[in-house]
Amino acid sequence: MAFARLASGDFTFSLSEEVPEWGWTSPITLGGSPVLMQLDLDDCDAVAARMEAEGAEIVIPIKDRPYGKREGRLRDPFGHLWILSRELTA
Repeated sequence: MAFARLASGDFTFSLSEEVPEWGWTSPITLGGSPVLMQLDLDDCDAVAARMEAEGAEIVIPIKDRPYGKREGRLRDPFGHLWILSRELTA
């Protein structure tokens, strides 16, 4: 079972692959992700490159957006959707 635990300060959340016998259904089985997770990062390009190297698919390329962010969207190998973002400085 693939598993990831992400932490920020006192907050921790985990992701797992599908385990039907436990009632855990993946976005792939559902026909798409029911959620979109956003990570605000110092270097979203480096994280995106690492995710892509590990099998993620670029859904929307990371680039500077007119609303003051550099961001894009990726789908991880389990079907979860991620927005990787950072604020642009003036």
